[in-house]
Parts: sequence; structure tokens; C-alpha cells
Amino acid sequence: MKDKFSKEFLKAALIRAIRTGAQTAVSLIAVGVSVFDVNWKTVLGITLTSMVASILTSLATDLPETKIDGLIESKNFEGAEVGDVVRFKIIDGGEK
Repeated sequence: MKDKFSKEFLKAALIRAIRTGAQTAVSLIAVGVSVFDVNWKTVLGITLTSMVASILTSLATDLPETKIDGLIESKNFEGAEVGDVVRFKIIDGGEK
């Protein structure tokens, strides 16, 4: 549970919550409705609720953004430079 409160995990959870909130807000604003006719109190309330739910879900599960399948020097990847972070997945039993 210690890694659930790492800086990397909390940043990923916050980014995910902000994206969820943005998607929720966009879905609540009807096309063709004037900005003055939108019930902003309702939109904000539902958006914040979705963001809280997203954070709680992140705490209850693992975020794929924070998992590392392995580390290989970036020079082994075409186009990568020293210091680049390259995400990959190790598949057992496969041949190149």
C-alpha cells in the first residue's frame, strides 16, 4: 500500500481524475444550449462527484501508468535518446 501514496501514483491518479471530470462536464453540456442556460451548479456537482469516484477507484486498483514491466537502456530502441523513458511489455515465450 506504500506505493499507492508515492508522488508518481498520486500524480497519475490526479491526471486521471481531471480527465474524468472534463469528460463528465462535456457530456453534461448539451449541444445548442446557450452558456447562460446551462445549470452550472449541477454540472460542477456531478463533475466533482465523478472526480472523487475516479480517485477512489485509483486507490482501490493499480494504475497502468505507474507499472513498469522492465527497464532496458534507451539506446536499444530506435529513435530513443539517452534519458528517454520507453514503455514496453515483456512477453514470455516469444522469439524475435
